[in-house]
Amino acid sequence: MKEATAINVQIHVEEFKKELTREVLHMTQEVTRLQRERQGLEQQIADLFAFYAKQKQAGKVSVGY
Repeated sequence: MKEATAINVQIHVEEFKKELTREVLHMTQEVTRLQRERQGLEQQIADLFAFYAKQKQAGKVSVGY
């Protein structure tokens, strides 16, 4: 009986490890996607600031507040 219980527990542990591995992989992929998205947004913001500075330098920007 103890041996059967130990085997049953081991099976559950292995299933849990597999599921945990899948979940960690999924989260890692999501974090990577979010990092790339953030980098893209940061680049867009930098481009907008550069454009604004160039336009302001040329005297073409009016502040709308």
